[in-house]
Amino acid sequence: MNSTMQERPDDNSLETLDRCLGIMRESMMRKTPSGERGAGQSGSIAMAQAFLNVCLNEGRSLSEIAESGGQPISTMSRHLLDLGPRDRNRNEGLKLVDQTESPDDARRRIYTLTPNGKLLKSEIIKALEN
Repeated sequence: MNSTMQERPDDNSLETLDRCLGIMRESMMRKTPSGERGAGQSGSIAMAQAFLNVCLNEGRSLSEIAESGGQPISTMSRHLLDLGPRDRNRNEGLKLVDQTESPDDARRRIYTLTPNGKLLKSEIIKALEN
């Protein structure tokens, strides 16, 4: 940090947010078993927000997660596809989120974190605690 600038309390929050976004970006860009980096995803902030919304609403439907994140269902659907096993173009996805049929309604899909998604969530929480 520039020595002429005084550190403000908000700077710590911004540094923490920066660390968390960096962790998410790194996770999205990691090499997959097939040697590809993050299945070609660049990991936008909106996609990171979609991931965080699943973390906060695990086991809920697309419409519930979209409403929680303040995004249109169509936008959230695209991000959740990219975060899943296959992206919207049917290429390898990031494998952070999984969707399964609701036990109550076969037409409804619920979203949960994969083991990789849970690992990323714990890395983010660890960064926030430091």
